[in-house]
Amino acid sequence: CTHLFGGQVKDSFGGIRPAASALTSVLTPLRLAVGGVAAAGLGLLAIYRNGEQETRAFNTAIQTTGNYAGATRGRIEELAVEAKRVSGISVGAARDIAVGLVQSGRLGIQTIGELTKSAEGYAAVTGQSVENAAAALGKAFENPSKAARELDGQLNFLTVSQRRYIDDLVEQGRIEEAQLALSQRLSAHLGGVAVDNLGTLERAWR
Repeated sequence: CTHLFGGQVKDSFGGIRPAASALTSVLTPLRLAVGGVAAAGLGLLAIYRNGEQETRAFNTAIQTTGNYAGATRGRIEELAVEAKRVSGISVGAARDIAVGLVQSGRLGIQTIGELTKSAEGYAAVTGQSVENAAAALGKAFENPSKAARELDGQLNFLTVSQRRYIDDLVEQGRIEEAQLALSQRLSAHLGGVAVDNLGTLERAWR
């Protein structure tokens, strides 16, 4: 079939050399440039569509929660960049996690920032995807006293006095403060240093 097709092309242009000359005339620098512009245009369109989807997700999170977290797009971007610096997660993934946590409607923006930094390390330790790990943390933190017990049982990162402090805050109705205190301890434990020191098996999950 290849020989037949090659022969048809050669015969159409009167031989190999004329065929090559015809191909060169078709692929002019201008046409190649236009093709490059078209490809760049498609790339920009994809970026625009991704940005549009991110904006829609953020707006939905704000509208459905009454912006309980007090989030802004600029603040989410700052959290994502900081999470990348601390844990190595991509900015895009961190941004998606932060927006998802905003949508929970039960976490303050500072706690969301700490959990976004923790998601990569928690995923590695528990063998989950980063998205599922972040969702699990967000759900657990709705009840910070219970989360402290369960997470400390998994990771052994809290002292007795720290556990007692979190429980005291919850008993006083200071839920956001309890969430923040716990999230800060967790991100300190699961930050860049902790992730760097994970074992071979745990690294494989990443």
